[in-house]
Amino acid sequence: MKRAKRVSRAACKPPVAPSSLHSQSNESALDSPLDSTGELQSAREDEDQEYIYPYDFAPIPYASFDRVGRIEEINPAALKLLGVSRSAVMETSFALYVARRDTHKFLRHILSCRSYSDHVETELRLKAKNGERIPVRLSSTPSSFSARNGALFYQTVIVDLRE
Repeated sequence: MKRAKRVSRAACKPPVAPSSLHSQSNESALDSPLDSTGELQSAREDEDQEYIYPYDFAPIPYASFDRVGRIEEINPAALKLLGVSRSAVMETSFALYVARRDTHKFLRHILSCRSYSDHVETELRLKAKNGERIPVRLSSTPSSFSARNGALFYQTVIVDLRE
C-alpha cells in the first residue's frame, strides 16, 4: 500500500470571499472550489491517513492485518523485531513471519478476529530474519476507516514476551 502524502489543514482550505462566509456553511465553503478537481478529496484522504498510522513512532510493535492476515501497515518497532524492511513485508501474509509450528495459531487468530467483534489475543512464536524464534502475544482489535473504503482490518499490538 502506498503511503499517503501528509498535508496541513490550512493547505486544504480554499479561499472564500468574505461575503460568502455568512451564506455558506463551512462544509459547503470547503466543498465548492476544489471538489471539481479532486484536490479537496485527496487532502481529506491524506488527513484520514494520519489517523490510520498513529503508531508509526510507538516503541511497541504494531501491525494492521486485513481479513485474511495480510500486512496492511507495520510500524518500525515491528520491523525491527522481525529484522525486515517495510517494502519486504507490505501486503504479504503475516503467517510468513510466524514459526511453522504456530502458523495454525495465527490462522485461528485471524478467524477469531473475523468471528468476534471485540478484542482477540493469541500467544505464538515469530521467526525473525536471523532465525530466532520470538515468543509474542498478538492483541488485535477490529477497525475500519473511510480512507480504506470502509474495509475492515485488525490493528494488532505485538507484545514481545521475552522482556
